[in-house]
Amino acid sequence: MLVISGIVILANTLHGTSSGTEKNASIHEWEYNDIEHGLVAGKDTSEVTEPSSQLEAQADRYRDFIGIDLNAMKLYWYKNGHVSYTYPILSQKNYLDDLEIPDGQHRIQYRNERHLTSTGDVYLPYIQQFYRNIAIHGWPSKANGGRVLEEYENDSIRLSTRDAKQLYKITTQDTPVIVTHTNRNTQTKENPSVPTPKVSASSYIIADIDTGQIIEHKQASEALSVASITKLMTAVVARENNNKNESVYISNNAVGTYGNSGNLSFGEYYTLDTLYLPLLLDSSNDAATAMAEHSTYKTFIELMNQKARILGMSATYFDDPSGLSDNNVSSAHDLLRLARYIWQYHRPIFDITTESMLTTPDPLSDGLRNFTNNNPLVGMSGYQGGKNGYTDRARHTLLSVFSIDTKSGMQNIVIIVLGSESQGDDTQILLSWLERTI
Repeated sequence: MLVISGIVILANTLHGTSSGTEKNASIHEWEYNDIEHGLVAGKDTSEVTEPSSQLEAQADRYRDFIGIDLNAMKLYWYKNGHVSYTYPILSQKNYLDDLEIPDGQHRIQYRNERHLTSTGDVYLPYIQQFYRNIAIHGWPSKANGGRVLEEYENDSIRLSTRDAKQLYKITTQDTPVIVTHTNRNTQTKENPSVPTPKVSASSYIIADIDTGQIIEHKQASEALSVASITKLMTAVVARENNNKNESVYISNNAVGTYGNSGNLSFGEYYTLDTLYLPLLLDSSNDAATAMAEHSTYKTFIELMNQKARILGMSATYFDDPSGLSDNNVSSAHDLLRLARYIWQYHRPIFDITTESMLTTPDPLSDGLRNFTNNNPLVGMSGYQGGKNGYTDRARHTLLSVFSIDTKSGMQNIVIIVLGSESQGDDTQILLSWLERTI
């Protein structure tokens, strides 16, 4: 059993597998048990309503996306910037009163043709989860084959099953979902008069690192050189494939890597746990190369790219462990995936980067070795970690996590800027804009 954002996923509930209870249910019944409501896929039997101006304003930016208007209780499928299908929302829950879904952009995170709820007695057909426990799906049916009454309520955007099936077939995981409504007491963009931030970065993204909700972005899907942000993936792969107490040899080849940050010397040995300090604080290219060589260099790079694929980082490719290569590319959206993974599973990586300086015994003497953080934002209030980088091609890059105080409580935010002329200034501009907005 796997739990994602509160939704329980059971491998044996996928379409095509059966439990003893399921054998008594008709496959046609769960798929079409809403015919009695007179709803036909893609056709709206209620009063025709044009998409809101807020949704129409997003058409040029996103092109292909799901638009949800909670005031009109309509769901729209936009293809190439135009509405292709309109579906009535059949939910009983009043989202405007409960403020369950904030305005703004979300993405499809989990999909299943036939999802069994955590209670084990109700199936939700063609489910597509996009925010916390909230998902789009068809008409619920009981596991024993019985119908679920209209009064059944759950956290959902409920469509007719035929509509949900049609939408499921034309969308994918990561499809953008844009939610609009006129009630402005939501977590994001409470002050629409605040103009969009102006920064030098060619690409950026601002998101809630806990939920993945994207608050603002610019060219976030564009693949760009990322420079030393690469070292975050290097740290992840090293942690997952080696013991922290393993001894890592600093080879002549590692010392010969461009740059001398960290002041590593040929012939030294460091435990892997200690080598994270020059890697993440000084941004030592020598340390990155030594980590890769410890697993054999080629294998380590393959593991980095394999991890990127596992995390769904489709625009990402790594050519080296340091970020020196211009062929190390990713997108702000992909890096959000990496940041969330580190935040959830490898928090010590971020914890190291909150320190201005850390000291460790010198491996070749009785003295001490200092490693100093070169991140321009270290020491800022609420700073929870991150990684900066620079090459001529990538320009300045920076991934930063902050804990900020909002009207609804503390919120953990990640800000990623790529192709910047001043990554520290750009990040602070975006952070200041966010604090005025939410």
